[in-house]
Amino acid sequence: MEYSIENILVPTDFSESADNALTIAIAVAERHNATLHLLHVIEPLILGKFANIHGKIINVQKKMILKAKKNIAYQANLIEKSTTLKVKANVFLDGVADGVARYEDENNISLTVIGTHGKSGYYDFFSGSNAIRIIEKSNVPVLSISPFFTKKVFEKILYSVRVVEGNVEKYEYVKPILQKNKSKLQILGVYEFEKVDQVNELSEKIDEIRYLAQSNDSEVSYDLTPCHGIEKIILEKSEEFQSDLIVINTTFDKKWYHIFKGNSFTEEIVNKAKIPILNIKSKLLINDLENLLDLRTEKNIDYMPLNIHAL
Repeated sequence: MEYSIENILVPTDFSESADNALTIAIAVAERHNATLHLLHVIEPLILGKFANIHGKIINVQKKMILKAKKNIAYQANLIEKSTTLKVKANVFLDGVADGVARYEDENNISLTVIGTHGKSGYYDFFSGSNAIRIIEKSNVPVLSISPFFTKKVFEKILYSVRVVEGNVEKYEYVKPILQKNKSKLQILGVYEFEKVDQVNELSEKIDEIRYLAQSNDSEVSYDLTPCHGIEKIILEKSEEFQSDLIVINTTFDKKWYHIFKGNSFTEEIVNKAKIPILNIKSKLLINDLENLLDLRTEKNIDYMPLNIHAL
């Protein structure tokens, strides 16, 4: 089964960063004629659920939910009035990353779009750690949007290739974006200086990806370069190429030099990039895609929004 973008999820905390990601997600949804899902997840309050404010005991969590429901309904209504998109909006209690992953599974989400480094009066939803946890637990490709990026079209896509699983397979997830944006594909093979034995393998993968892209009439360029830091060279090349989107195989393993920084490959890229990152996990290899989609179809779960009256 060929991958297509039919349902786009946008988790939001109503911050400027989240609003920026939503604006870009709307443009993506319009190009793909996809349904847009807005989601605000509130972590259950264990301590301090009730607070004494002006002498009155109020249910803080219920008030948070009511406020979030009002704001997300307003956003959904605004989008439906200004576009032809179908929009669904939901608020529920859960851990942020767990809630996003659960919603993805229960609603056949094709792509999740998140802002990074957002902060609002509701919740520090898109702090670096939360954004990374969403990417780590997500069951679909995740498009992370830097607050510095405001373009709505991905004209140049940097496709990173390193020695990990799924370099060629992830092309199937990139293809619909490539076609809808009529993008130029820039393939970048990277390896560390001391690992010259990886050159042949990377060259073969680059050739396979070039063939796939050219068979779809895409304009393709490529480069294979050694480096002392893979994350650094990918980000530098993205600026040199003036890329609008970087595609990576999401991994959370840490090399020896991460000991001093404390971040994995994915964390370094997502936290430092000034342009969007399309994060694709190894478990989403296209070989498993048909089984994944069939499983979701068989589950046929109808999502039940949170009943705030039960709190």
